[in-house]
Amino acid sequence: MTNERILVVEDESIVAKDLQNRLIKLGYQVPAMASSGEEAIKKAEDLKPSLILMDIMLKGEMDGIQAAEYVHSNLDIPVIFLTAYADENTLKRAKITEPFGYILKPFEERELVTAIEIALYKHQMEKKLKESQELYRDLVENQGEGIGIIDQDEKFVFANPAEEAIFGVPSGGLIGRMLGDFADRQKVASILEQTKKRSNGEAESYEIDITRHDDEKRNLLITSTPKYDKKGRYCGAFAIFQDITKRKLMEKELRLKNRDLMIISSIASTINRANNIQDMLKDVLKGAMVLTGADAGAIYLYEKEDKTKMTLQTSTYSTDAGSALSHRSSLPRNFSIDGNKVVYGEKGREHISGLFDEEVYSIYVPILVKGESIGVIVMYTINPVPEGADKSAELLSIGSQLGIAIDNHLMMKKIQDDSRYLSDIINESPDAMLTVDKNGMILSFNKSASRLLGYLKDEMVGKHLSSLLPDGSMPELDETKSYVREFKCSDGSEITLNISTSRLYKDNIEFGFIITLKNLSEIVGLKIAPIKETAVDTEQLYQFDPGFIYLFDKSVDGRYMEIFADQVKHNIQGLCISRKNPKNIRQMYGLEKTPVVWLNSSDSVAGENCIKPDNLTGLTATLHKFLMEAEDGIILLDGMEYLMTRNSYESLLKFIHFINDRVMQSRCRVFFCIDTLALDERQYHILRSEMLEFEDHSNERPLRTRAGQTSH
Repeated sequence: MTNERILVVEDESIVAKDLQNRLIKLGYQVPAMASSGEEAIKKAEDLKPSLILMDIMLKGEMDGIQAAEYVHSNLDIPVIFLTAYADENTLKRAKITEPFGYILKPFEERELVTAIEIALYKHQMEKKLKESQELYRDLVENQGEGIGIIDQDEKFVFANPAEEAIFGVPSGGLIGRMLGDFADRQKVASILEQTKKRSNGEAESYEIDITRHDDEKRNLLITSTPKYDKKGRYCGAFAIFQDITKRKLMEKELRLKNRDLMIISSIASTINRANNIQDMLKDVLKGAMVLTGADAGAIYLYEKEDKTKMTLQTSTYSTDAGSALSHRSSLPRNFSIDGNKVVYGEKGREHISGLFDEEVYSIYVPILVKGESIGVIVMYTINPVPEGADKSAELLSIGSQLGIAIDNHLMMKKIQDDSRYLSDIINESPDAMLTVDKNGMILSFNKSASRLLGYLKDEMVGKHLSSLLPDGSMPELDETKSYVREFKCSDGSEITLNISTSRLYKDNIEFGFIITLKNLSEIVGLKIAPIKETAVDTEQLYQFDPGFIYLFDKSVDGRYMEIFADQVKHNIQGLCISRKNPKNIRQMYGLEKTPVVWLNSSDSVAGENCIKPDNLTGLTATLHKFLMEAEDGIILLDGMEYLMTRNSYESLLKFIHFINDRVMQSRCRVFFCIDTLALDERQYHILRSEMLEFEDHSNERPLRTRAGQTSH
């Protein structure tokens, strides 16, 4: 977190708030905002911010330029102007305030950061220069700076030790000498011009370059005032000499630093705007070459399949000499570079093993991702790199930014591929799903939703969600929630569905909802009311005690359906769960009222109660409600082999455990019908431990009573 505090001055509240949020996101502090020039001055005086972002065209009596003028004159706070447009007169007025930068609206965050950082840096440097000047002034007042007196013949008649040190002469070494003795010949005329001004009564400061006796070059700032004798006649001048050599070097370094920052900022902006890797590589290479003054350059990246081989991705040149250099398609496999530094090669080809036919000076910049090299920027100059022109820090930053950008591009491509994959998964999902925007307009409609409601995807996308609801109904999309409501099918019928909504986000901004629809029968089961068949006046073939599950081995005895039909025709409430067609069951066994639930993977069958075989939750809920409501009931579970193959033996066993726990507390009994040859011995014995095994003793008609008991 940076300690830099920025005052935002913007009369458009939305723009100001957005700018404040962006600055805070970038790590700056925004202690306050102002919407007028007067308010800006008041808050600047109270808060003393590090920098002010000032809109030029402020409304009110005082515009941004007037406010900036006051800040510049009285508060020494750097100002950056924000502007969408400005005429020539406005720009001329703005220049007078000496702003530290301009940012054109609209702008990217990278441009904002660059302008702020450059302004803060420039202000810091100017502040240092001002402090240096004040220090020199204090030293002069205390005779710490060079002070001299020159007569009307331009000869030194006095020089303090500090001045002698500036000129590199021993004590008394300046007396009788002239300033022109230390200046270049072409500068002598300007010295004479200054002397003339003094004789005319003018005081002035001017800069001049001198060469000392030890051949050192110095930049001097001379402040000279006329000296008069007692009769008021000009007789020479008082002069204060300041050595500003370091200041000049700092100014030069600052100019170069600003230039480098602008280049790096441009490269960063290029990286952020690039739509593809190839364009990004070419633009980054050009920027790096401008930074170093290279004649030619190329970028090589490791191949995805072969991490020992780097191949040419892009190349360019900036001079005619650079155009003559020929690039090879790949670097030698033994080529390597230290990932922590930029390598400046000597003249020749030893560092590149013959990459070029010519001998040149080379610069190698590693491209890094998480500390690992993924390639190299190679640049070449016909002339050697000048001493002091090392740009290692800047180039390492470029290599690191480029590596991250390449990695992000590849990651984004993977995300896009994954997104398409996830989109396909959602479309093929067994759950009915659709997405809508914040206004409820349908964006997608998967296959399961089409099957459930009967609409085609193409006829629903672009319509409002309310088109799926009964007339007059409106969807509830205010928050993430789950609730039950009616939906309208394509055939005009209505179906009760459980609707679950979840918010959708893109770039951390909410843009819609994903809606999952569930048939309530798949969640809470079918509502089956216990009903008795019309009783028959015959003797009941078998009697079964309530509270037990009875195992019918279909491979031994296939009469389980006849026995079930006999039970329900003797005043026992029945429920039949079967893989067989309910219509055939009713016709074959004369069941007019007993409900039959069909285990069927189809979405729906007109006129029949259906449960999908993989919906054990719905089946369990259906049986549980029947067991709770039946006063004296019986349930037939047929098609258990089908359930086991569509789920698993373990799932079927858990289902049996759940049912048995409820049966033991009820007035019901359950027939569990299965071909035991479909089970291995272990599975069979585990099932037997949960139920009683039905055995028919031929003509004796055994009466099953309690566990382990059979009577005749």
